[in-house]
Amino acid sequence: MTKKMTTSNANITGSSGEKVAVSDFNSSLSFQPGGNISGVLTLRTVFPQYKDSVSIREEIEQSPQLSAIFHSWTPSRQQEFLDFCCGNRGIRILYDSYFKYVFNPDTHAAELSRMISVLIGQDVKIVQILPNESHLGADYTLVIMDIIVETSDGSVVNVEVQKIGYNFPGERAACYNADLLLRQYQRIRKEYSESDTLEKSGKSGEKKVKFSYKYIRPVYTIVFMETSTEDFQRFPEDYVHTFCPVSDTGLKLNLLQNYIFVPLDIFRKHLDAVLYLPDDCLITEREAWLAFLSSDDPKIILRILDQFPGIFRPLYDRICTMCRNTKEMIYMFSEELSILDKNTVMMM
Repeated sequence: MTKKMTTSNANITGSSGEKVAVSDFNSSLSFQPGGNISGVLTLRTVFPQYKDSVSIREEIEQSPQLSAIFHSWTPSRQQEFLDFCCGNRGIRILYDSYFKYVFNPDTHAAELSRMISVLIGQDVKIVQILPNESHLGADYTLVIMDIIVETSDGSVVNVEVQKIGYNFPGERAACYNADLLLRQYQRIRKEYSESDTLEKSGKSGEKKVKFSYKYIRPVYTIVFMETSTEDFQRFPEDYVHTFCPVSDTGLKLNLLQNYIFVPLDIFRKHLDAVLYLPDDCLITEREAWLAFLSSDDPKIILRILDQFPGIFRPLYDRICTMCRNTKEMIYMFSEELSILDKNTVMMM
């Protein structure tokens, strides 16, 4: 369902509490040296620590290994890589390596918690990261169980990236969601079984607590789709679809399984309109998160930073630091191209 934008001429408050002028990052910015190319807005406008393309090319050519990898790519891929590393454009967050770097729940749980909270509409605090080996097996990385976390209330959330649309995304998501539910049941059942064993052996003085299905918490499958199917294209105004079991009589039962589908290709069409809106037109935080995931356009990125600096500035600082590591970026980008090639062969 599409959130409409609201307009305001006043300053806004970022998540860190500071007042932020909406016009701070608009197209009339005075560029820093190297911050634009022939007047084109780039991320070096506000992140001058990005390297320039000349120094990156020199660094690559000085290493036979990096040079061999770089020159194995097509010219368009070479330029895409340089644009990432120079800040000419943002990185593709949904590339698997980049996504896991930015949202690593071991080191950056707060950002992942906030994004999930915004999407499911309730506060989430990640308490542990669960193994992501699925019983179902993986078909390359067309759909993979990218990040699985357990929240403070025991709910299990699986964040997936679906790179290529399937004919039956609902059936596939249902299988992954059922797998999450089964694994949670087995884990909790085992915990209570082990507790019972300890009590019988006299190693625990606590009162015995029997397993109950009431201990099973909801599971959420959140699927970000880069290319959605015709089913989603029939709803061109909606880019967040939430599903949960509902009775036709009004009876309410906690059936535990929840799904959120986000067709980012449809959202991007909505996002394109943002470029033509006045600079004092505000976007919602949910729109900002989806723009963060789906847009590499500097104007969009700077607009996100303008309105939500406390949330997104640390993320883009982290991305900038990653882009300065040319060697690691080449390996990560090469891995992504290899994944794309495998997926292309699989879909042929």
